[in-house]
Amino acid sequence: MDARLERSRGAILDAVIELLDAGPLSGLSITQVATKAAVTRPTFYQHFPDLAAAARAAAFMRLDEALAHSEENEELAGEALRAHIEKAALEIFAYLAQHRTFFVRVMEEAGNASFFDDLVSLTGTRLVPSHIAPSEASPVYAQTVNRFFAGGLSWLAINWLRTEPVEPAEKLAQRIATLVSTLSFEGR
Repeated sequence: MDARLERSRGAILDAVIELLDAGPLSGLSITQVATKAAVTRPTFYQHFPDLAAAARAAAFMRLDEALAHSEENEELAGEALRAHIEKAALEIFAYLAQHRTFFVRVMEEAGNASFFDDLVSLTGTRLVPSHIAPSEASPVYAQTVNRFFAGGLSWLAINWLRTEPVEPAEKLAQRIATLVSTLSFEGR
């Protein structure tokens, strides 16, 4: 992508994030976003068909920040795997909690089937250990296990964000780490 397009897209996403942190998507207009981003309405439409699409893209940009330090953990097993996952999950859930209002607004006002499908895919590629399926499994079976597990993790995170009062990130990280380490099929 050309540098000007990248800059204008980034400015739009930054504006959407800032505006959604301040208020609901239903209170925003494309004109407000374009003004905040210092771009024109046609430039906005060059990148996004509507505000909901921009909000979803902004959510994934923020999720990328939360997942920036995720790393593969295929060499770990047992307690080492559980501890590693707990630490990584705690960082992610602390970030999500810090931006809770933003993520809830995007899910409730801009979420669609494609958004949640992309969320499960992202969770599967960035959070679910690659060895969650038996090593002798077919690629199709391994992908099915990954998507199944990623869907469950996504569901836990979505419900955690939407529930009042919010369970401490530490407790959710512990539960997820225990689940992942318990369900890991490596060596079975």
